[in-house]
Amino acid sequence: MSEKAKIANKPKNKGGNPEWQKGMKSPNPTGRPKDGESWAAVIKEVSNMNTDDILALVGKNNDLGKAMAQMPKNVQMKYLVVARVMAQLMFEPQSSLWNSLMERVEGKVAQPITGDSTAPLRIEVIYVDNQNTITETSSGAVTDKSAEEKA
Repeated sequence: MSEKAKIANKPKNKGGNPEWQKGMKSPNPTGRPKDGESWAAVIKEVSNMNTDDILALVGKNNDLGKAMAQMPKNVQMKYLVVARVMAQLMFEPQSSLWNSLMERVEGKVAQPITGDSTAPLRIEVIYVDNQNTITETSSGAVTDKSAEEKA
């Protein structure tokens, strides 16, 4: 069976690894982290802790514990972090910090698509594998560039 036929007969995968098929060994045998173990879950949990909770977690006899002991009591960490970021922007402004903050709060600024306003917009989706390059245009026409190059 030719490579093109293999590609054409390959079942459509709705996401994830397009090379993985049912019955194959899992590329991620341990799966996603259990609830509460992912970075997002840990960050959310710590963000909602107040300074006393963090002090109890890390202890008092280390640099972090000593710093936590000096923080205001009964204030959630997320508020302290935002206040620290704002203070950083006030006293030592950095455009990268400001841009990151604004993108998180307001979303990224829309980037307009520019070009020749009199010509139609052409969109190409290019699929590349080890054997050939197939280009599909917005009109639905499909061309095999590797066949054109061989001719």
